[in-house]
Amino acid sequence: MSNPIEIAVDTNVLLDLADGNETVLDCLNLIRERIKDPIIVVLPAVIQELAQITDSGDTAKEKGLL
Repeated sequence: MSNPIEIAVDTNVLLDLADGNETVLDCLNLIRERIKDPIIVVLPAVIQELAQITDSGDTAKEKGLL
């Protein structure tokens, strides 16, 4: 059995995903087609950035996505 492949996503990917960005959705679907059971990883720095956006995001749209 091979080791699962981990795919790390950054803050922009998660914000775009929450916004329904078709390019991000297509990329994630392509990853799932080509890699069997990938593990999507959100690193602690990304979680911190999302928390910061929640508190003091640049735009109301950013805050609304979270």
